[in-house]
Amino acid sequence: MREYKFRGQAKYNEKRHKIDEWIFGDLRINSKGQTFICERQTLLETEVKPETVGQYTGLKDKNGKEIYEGDIIKICAEGLGGKAIGKIIYDEYDLTFVLRNEVEELNECLWYADQQIEVIGNIYDNPELLEEGE
Repeated sequence: MREYKFRGQAKYNEKRHKIDEWIFGDLRINSKGQTFICERQTLLETEVKPETVGQYTGLKDKNGKEIYEGDIIKICAEGLGGKAIGKIIYDEYDLTFVLRNEVEELNECLWYADQQIEVIGNIYDNPELLEEGE
């Protein structure tokens, strides 16, 4: 069974977190619409920017790094002409996480390629990496 986990960037400076620092754990949205991530080790909640929240795909890249929605990855596979760079999105039609590269109209399933995938950044901290992949 896949582990359900989320990440998001801290919205405010706090004693334990700086603004834009990545927080990992369980997602909670309160009745006012505020978005929080509860860290599993400390059970402390941090308000995060809702637009940065991404779900863990349940997969790790070839270096053992967890892959989240919003990550930018490089995939090396013969069927893709050697390599491709794209972002991880959740495809609601297929109900799965996919690598999306609009330039090449690539919509590639990740499940078979975990040994060929490397996380190289994310769409919030490193959007220029997507331009390099074009």
